[in-house]
Amino acid sequence: MVKVKFDTLPNLVHSVCQHYLDTKVAFRYKANGSWLDLYYNELWEKIENFALGLLSLGFKRNDRIALISENRLEWLFSDVAISLIGAITVPIFPTTSAKQIEFILNDCSAYGIVVSNQFQLNKIYQVHSNIPSLRHFIVFDKVSEGNFDLSIKSFEEVSQIGRTSKDQVRRQEIVQSLLNSLKPEDICTLIYTSGTTGNPKGVVLTHNNIVSNVEASGKTINFGERDVFLSYLPWCHAYEHTVLYAAFSRGATIAIAESIDAISLNIKEIKPTLMTTVPRLLEIIRKRINAQMAKESALKRKIFDWACKIGKKYVEEKISKKPSFITAKKYEVANNLVFSKIRAKFGVEDMRFVSGGAPLHPDVNYFFWALGYKVYEGYGLTEASPVVSVTREDDVEIGTVGKPLENVEVKITEDGEILVRGPNVMRGYWNDTQATSEAIDEDGWLYTGDIGYITERGNLKITDRKKYIFVTSGGKN
Repeated sequence: MVKVKFDTLPNLVHSVCQHYLDTKVAFRYKANGSWLDLYYNELWEKIENFALGLLSLGFKRNDRIALISENRLEWLFSDVAISLIGAITVPIFPTTSAKQIEFILNDCSAYGIVVSNQFQLNKIYQVHSNIPSLRHFIVFDKVSEGNFDLSIKSFEEVSQIGRTSKDQVRRQEIVQSLLNSLKPEDICTLIYTSGTTGNPKGVVLTHNNIVSNVEASGKTINFGERDVFLSYLPWCHAYEHTVLYAAFSRGATIAIAESIDAISLNIKEIKPTLMTTVPRLLEIIRKRINAQMAKESALKRKIFDWACKIGKKYVEEKISKKPSFITAKKYEVANNLVFSKIRAKFGVEDMRFVSGGAPLHPDVNYFFWALGYKVYEGYGLTEASPVVSVTREDDVEIGTVGKPLENVEVKITEDGEILVRGPNVMRGYWNDTQATSEAIDEDGWLYTGDIGYITERGNLKITDRKKYIFVTSGGKN
């Protein structure tokens, strides 16, 4: 496994890329119906070119640069390049309305914006005249500039500027100077919360916030070089953002799913060993399996129901470390008759899920464990970078969200609210000292607004939320 030390996000990516160079695939992505590979040396070259291009355009430290795009390689190139020059990434969901984008860009005084395509650019056309700080517009795809007086550059144009701006020796000197100048306490990203009860608040996350959570999460989830991580949740969300870099930091190959609708196909093609998900996707998968079984004969339905019952009992005994010989033998039969056939349809024999973003119903969790796919529940919030706790492989307690990460403290107040403290806790809310002081006390404890308790086995159980947020199968809340 790769062993590198890092204290900022660009240093993390650079160290891993230098470790592997052209010996291992970093990312897999689909283009024109075929899966293509991107090696680590190619990845860093793309990041470096775009970063130098941004510098040539006049971007500087602490400039806020918004990033609005679906998951694609250019998103990652941009995210790391922006951090590399000391600027601050402001990731925004591609489903965000023009009016919401206008608020966010004005709130953070964004100097530039990077978008994926014409659809996203059209939203900027609608509001750009109301955003006085906005000076630069960069687009991944080829677009029509229309009749607007905007200086639009393509991602490739900016990268070409960076590619040809300096000779190789000078380029390396500049990049190394940039890497050395970054500090753990520098702001890395500014992520705006959903704003369901008003305007969204900008969560200020430093490099130390991010990399401390990346390191602890990667260790707890136990990513490895042989893992293939299929990513479909939006990278602009703190959850997938952190787990993406956690997988990367430990040498896992990352495959970018085409879309939520193509997940089943992509699983068969990629054969991932691990996926992050929200409960809604697992619920949909289970419902589809149940719907398919409803079309079968009465005998097959009876066998399926029996297998699910035995499977749940087997899982209960296994995780309580009190396996029964008789139950184990019955499960062997259930696996041969039912579960192995379902896995064959998935196209992958062994896979792990890390579920977060909303509560996972225990019945759904038991079903996947019985099926042969391990599901680990996690808990977090953007203000905590975001991972607070995750189920441990050797200490599964279904219905809980596991133990806190090794560098995170959790305590419960008298009224049951969950408090969190650690290097992952945000610096505060952007330009909102009052909201910051209400969220974080003088001892560094973050008030989550969630209610829960610690079980006898030391796992965290969420029992209520002060505000309920529905999370879709695509990870949007």
